[in-house]
Amino acid sequence: MADEQDYIGRCILVCNRHCASLSELTIEEWGELGEIVKKTELCMESVLGAEMCNWSCLMNSFYKESQPNPHLHIHVRPRFRKPVAINENSYSDEEFGHHYDVRKNGQISEKDRETIYHRMKKFIRKHKIELPKSIKWICRKSKMNLPKNIKHSCIKSIGSVIISNRKGVYVL
Repeated sequence: MADEQDYIGRCILVCNRHCASLSELTIEEWGELGEIVKKTELCMESVLGAEMCNWSCLMNSFYKESQPNPHLHIHVRPRFRKPVAINENSYSDEEFGHHYDVRKNGQISEKDRETIYHRMKKFIRKHKIELPKSIKWICRKSKMNLPKNIKHSCIKSIGSVIISNRKGVYVL
């Protein structure tokens, strides 16, 4: 899960190998990305009741640097027709049926974030969901102290699903 939970369950999937754009994916990787999309949407629908997911690959922020070094990543924003109940809180998707709001700043509580994480983990383990081995897509935690050789806060994975939250990174 992304640190910013402006949309409940929001994740960022990052290509483990360096890849500057979608056009650099191999045919095999495109097929694997399709499988990841299916599995992610199934998890979001089953665990959170998402009606659909918005997927975006904009890459704009990399070009704010004087020497851009883009790295392929895809934002996943589950969208909800009905309010989502997590613990004693209810969250509404006020923009449902419209484009997502890039300036939305709603957040969820740490307790609710942990609950979502545990529900997703349980679903993934119960259904034995695994990511393809030849390309590793991972969830990204944006505010981490990582080794300098790992560019753009990418976390190296060994083919597992990784979900992160403010307290740490969890391998499922």
